[in-house]
Order: sequence, then structure tokens, then C-alpha cells
Amino acid sequence: EGFRACPSELEEEPAQREPSHAPMGGVVTMLQQTAKGFPPDALRILVAVKGLQFGFVDQWFNKTVQYWMTDRGLAATQRQILGQITTIPFGSRYLIFAGASSLPLVSSKSSMLLIKVATVVAMAALASTPTASISIATFVMCILLYDMDRAYSAVFSSGLLSLLLNDDGVDGDRRVALTSATFLANSTFNVLGLLCAGLALWLMDLRVSFALLAIASMVVLLVMRNNYNKDMIPDMEKVTTPSILMVALYLGCASVVTALLPILGVSLPIALTVAAICAVGGVFAIDATLGRPIGMLCAFGCVKQSMSLNIGSTNFLFFTDPPSSFRDGPHLDPVFYVTFMGLLANVCVFIGIGFYHQWLKDWHIKRVFYLTYTLTFFAQLCALPLYLLWFRDEQVLARCFILLDEAFEVITNNLNDVPFFILVSAICSSDRGRDFAVFGLLGAATHLSMTVGTIGGTMLLQKFGVDPSGAQHEDHEFDNLWKVKLIRNSLTFVASVVATTFLLPEAKPEDEREQEYDPLMVDSPRSEDGLSHSGKSVDDVGMEESRIVMLGA
Repeated sequence: EGFRACPSELEEEPAQREPSHAPMGGVVTMLQQTAKGFPPDALRILVAVKGLQFGFVDQWFNKTVQYWMTDRGLAATQRQILGQITTIPFGSRYLIFAGASSLPLVSSKSSMLLIKVATVVAMAALASTPTASISIATFVMCILLYDMDRAYSAVFSSGLLSLLLNDDGVDGDRRVALTSATFLANSTFNVLGLLCAGLALWLMDLRVSFALLAIASMVVLLVMRNNYNKDMIPDMEKVTTPSILMVALYLGCASVVTALLPILGVSLPIALTVAAICAVGGVFAIDATLGRPIGMLCAFGCVKQSMSLNIGSTNFLFFTDPPSSFRDGPHLDPVFYVTFMGLLANVCVFIGIGFYHQWLKDWHIKRVFYLTYTLTFFAQLCALPLYLLWFRDEQVLARCFILLDEAFEVITNNLNDVPFFILVSAICSSDRGRDFAVFGLLGAATHLSMTVGTIGGTMLLQKFGVDPSGAQHEDHEFDNLWKVKLIRNSLTFVASVVATTFLLPEAKPEDEREQEYDPLMVDSPRSEDGLSHSGKSVDDVGMEESRIVMLGA
């Protein structure tokens, strides 16, 4: 079976558990237990993709791109539209994954390696060309190749992790442990990536960063090559039914069209309306194809993403503009903005996941989400004086409030990621490979909703006259940023609470599968003998990654 957990080790697991009374002690115990009984090759690939690629390479690459855009003098609204275009592959992630896994005359391993090679080539192209000589078209093409790899890897890693979680004999505690360990691996590599990125962006030319990222991408490629086996990906031709393929085509085409509307001269209100209609259509299509439980989770993710208006590029310029551009700004250097802020956030993530593992894993998912929403919103309100420029003469105090605003949201998001991933995995079909379709389509629909959030954020910035570009003497561009932040944060908080209340089930991440299914699978087809239509007991039966950080958090 190549890939399944070892039953004998799983049976011994309950006797090996010892209670831990400290959050970090709980994390250490969890990590010690996680590797037992799971196939080492699958775990190594998860660490390579979730950790090295999405944690190390992604963080460094996205920060480098932001500074490249500053060198080119792109305004905040231009950055957001450009970022949305370059992430188009995420809307077609399942098409990319299923297509690459089903190519005639080419094995799924060979197609995967070709995608990884394209990433290395793209990084090398950016490293070999002087920064000022890289045209926008070349830049976009290289990032599209990179994001095609990210889109493929997002579906592959999430589907692989879900298959491990749904393996026979893996109980609720071990699912929480494995998922938490995966996200901890991501945070660990985040720390390394942010440290390297901050020093490289401070001391070296941007080309050096791209060159080093090409080397790191090559390491990911080698790990995937040496640990991949054919049992990790099912026969996608059997999994990808005509209805799933039609939904994937719809989401991919809608993502391309909605991303290009602003570039084609369509007014932002019309583009926003079209994107919102397409996103709603995607939710209904997934609901009709994958069932009501997945449809409700899709609606939950889409509502949250649509209402989380994207103003990340403006935040970046507010923090990093030099005194010649923004006299009263924080003037953060790359070491503080990239490294210190990221390090503090990720160190706190370790504490936060330890806190969750020790005390919150027995809570219903809704309670965990309500807690994180409230804490995040409170932190954002406390940081509002920063954008009112009350601390223009107190740089140390200003930086403390920046950490409160930026780092706290990272911590609470990581607390939410673990239970939500487990919930999605728990309601995947028992048919092997369905996990990939569920996570691929959910991720594509969420990306489509991000277009709504990006266009909405751009409209909000324009409404209040906030559109900095790093030019000289642009202090006035930030006069109304505090109003934008207040509206954006309030809208996100209200939408998140409403979506959680009406679209999430009452469930606990560590519940056994039969308990998790009851609140959701009320319409699941079941025969008289208690079996699903797949012939397996119902008891046996993304969100990933990547928030699109191309534009900032």
C-alpha cells in the first residue's frame, strides 16, 4: 500500500500518550508522536512543500517582489491589480494538478518535476537580468510560471495530508497532531526564510535573492524527486468526473476573466459586480457537485475572502516609505519589516499552536473562531492610533503598535488554519483521491473570491484618495488610511462572525469521524446496510496555503 499508516504502531499510540501541562510541552509531545506510524517519504514531501516551499521560498520571494515593485515606482492600486493577474494560476489549480497528473505518455512524477524545473528557470531568469532591465511582461511571465508551481503544490500537499489524516486507524488526536506539526513546519521555515530575506534585501541586490531562491527551489525539486511514489496520487482520470471537470473549467475561466477586467478598461464597480457574481456561481457549482457540506465550507471561505478587502500594498508603502516620501511614517528598513516582524509573529505562532493543542482542541470549532476574530479585531482597534500618526515622534512606540497590528493577525490565522483543515479533510469522500478534488476546487473558488476582495479594496482606497507609490512628498496620500483600515477591519470582523455562525458546523477537530459527519452529512446517500454509495462505511470516510501574499498580508 506504500503509503498507509502502520496499524500496529497506531494501536500502541494511546498507551504512549502522557499528559502535558504546559503549552510548549504539549507541542513537543505532539511532535514526538506525529512521525510514528506515518510513511517517512510522505512526511518528507510535506515538510519540503509546506515548509521549504511555502514557508521559506514563498516568504522570501513575496517580500522581494514587493521591493522590486517599489524600485519600479508602481502605485499601490497598480500593485494590487498586477498581483491579482500574476496569481491567475491559483484559479485553475485543480486543472493544472489533474492535467499534469493525467498527461499521456508522461508519468505524474515527470510532469511534477517539469513544473518544478519551470520554477527554477523562472528564478534564474530574474537573477540573471539587471533589476532595472526586467520588463513588466518578463516579470509577469516569470511569476506566472512560479505560481503555476505553487498552484500544483497547494493541491498536491493538501490532498496528500488529507489522505494521511483519513487513513484507517488514525484517530482524532493524531489528526490534530499531524496537522499542527505540518503548520509548525511551515512556521519554522518561515523564520528561516524571513531571516534570510531581511538580510539579503538589506545588504544585497535583488538579483542575489532571486539566485538564492532558485537554489532553494532546486532543493525542493530534489526532495520531491527522491521521495515521490506513484501511490501518493490516485488515477485522476477516475477521480475527475465530468461534473468536477466542468466546475474546474468554470472557476479557471472566471478567474482569468475577472483578473483581466481592470486591465481591459472595465470600471471597477462593474468588475466588482462581475467578480461577485462569478464567485457566487462557483459556490453553487461546488455545492451541486460535491454536496452541501463542502458547499457550505466553500461559502464560508468565499464570504471571508470577499469581505477581507485587500489593502496590503498600501500597508507596505506606509511602513517602508523613506522620509523623503512620507515624513511622519515609521520608515521601516528591510531587516525590521521583513525579518523582525516575521520572526516575532512566527515565534508567537509556536506558542499559539501549543496553546491550541493544550487547551482549545476540545472546543467546538466555532468557539475557536469567535475567539480569534475577537482578539484580532481588538488588536486592530488598539493599533488604529498608528495610522492616525499619533506616534510620529515616538518611533519605538510606533513599532510596538505595528507589531501588535501585523503580528497578531498572523498568530490568530494560524490558530484557525489547523481546525479548518481538519474539518475539510474529515468531510472528504471516502473515495481515494477525492481529497485532491475537494481541496483543489475549494482553493480555486477562494481565489476567485480574493479577486472580489482585491477590487473592493482598490475601490475603497480610491474612495478615500489613498494611492501612494513611493514618490517624493506623498504624505497626503496617507491622511485617510486610518478610515480605510477601520472600515476594512470592521467589515472583515462582521462578515467572519456571520459566516461562522451560519455556515460552519458544531464540530470538534479531535472528534471521531462518525461524530463529525452527523452535523454535516445529513443528505449523504446511504444504503440500507449503512454504507455510502462508494461501498465503504461512512465511518471510514484551501484552503492552503497560501493566502495570496503577493500583495502583502
